[in-house]
Amino acid sequence: MLIFLDLGKANVGYNSFMKYHFALLLCFFLCSCAGTIKHSTVAFDKKMFKENHANVTDKAVVYQNVSGEDAMSITLDYSMKGGKVDWARRGVEGFAQRWQIQLRKSTPANTTAWYTFKFNIAKDTQIPEYTLTFADFKRMKGKTDTGAPPISFSINNNRFMLGLSGSDKQTCKKWSSGSEECNNSEAYFMTLANTQSLKGRWVRVTFRIDWSDSGSVAVWIDDKLRAEYYGNLRQGGTGFRYKVGSYRHHMLQATEKGITIDPVTVHYADITSGKSCSKVSELCSTLETQLKNKKYASGMSHIAQCGTGGPASCRTVRW
Repeated sequence: MLIFLDLGKANVGYNSFMKYHFALLLCFFLCSCAGTIKHSTVAFDKKMFKENHANVTDKAVVYQNVSGEDAMSITLDYSMKGGKVDWARRGVEGFAQRWQIQLRKSTPANTTAWYTFKFNIAKDTQIPEYTLTFADFKRMKGKTDTGAPPISFSINNNRFMLGLSGSDKQTCKKWSSGSEECNNSEAYFMTLANTQSLKGRWVRVTFRIDWSDSGSVAVWIDDKLRAEYYGNLRQGGTGFRYKVGSYRHHMLQATEKGITIDPVTVHYADITSGKSCSKVSELCSTLETQLKNKKYASGMSHIAQCGTGGPASCRTVRW
């Protein structure tokens, strides 16, 4: 059926007709655009990772787009109490809290694997007198995790710090909460010199780890080699579990001094792992050509070597 309009006699009808169709087109355009907005995004493969059993409430995490990245945004508030092994670890409430994800399957001992993640933390974030860990690796014996993390990346008292250890000799203390705290006989804590420059933007951290008795670990930050270490990375373990997310601990060191523990938000993205570099990066040739094949550190303001005596046994060393 054809419809003819006498436009000369029906300007009012014509104007209404055009406004109506323009409104329809505008609505269609806006709805189409709205469909591309990422209200709910993911920062990791849920088939590969799962939530940690000791996490605080899921209210701590939001999935959203942050500065162009599909992010997992974690905000830890001091009021959030997680598992007893964290919150009341030493018999006093307020020791630690976390919201982390971890690999569903641990990496077997005597294999080499690659791991990466991005983080973004506000420039004015303060971590006074305690530690906020972004990522660490837990040694497994069968299905039980045990011992001090052989590798970690954290902020300790407002300084970014890389922790590496390479010995199977440890001293451990078992708390009534069921948690175990251990000190490795050869642990290095490396303070990064450019702490403030790592805030207020996306930063990528990449690990390559040979989990063997004569193993090695290399760490890149923003695709620049910052540390390379050789030692016993297996440490008697049968497997190793990669964990990413916000884990803040030793908070009693702050609260006992009257320091308020403020909420802290950290955004995480591109969390993954694989058996080869190509599974985690598109810049493998750039990364691998930087390797020194010996103990190496770059851009560190301080390196401390600690033993089984804990902090009291630490001494300054040079690499």
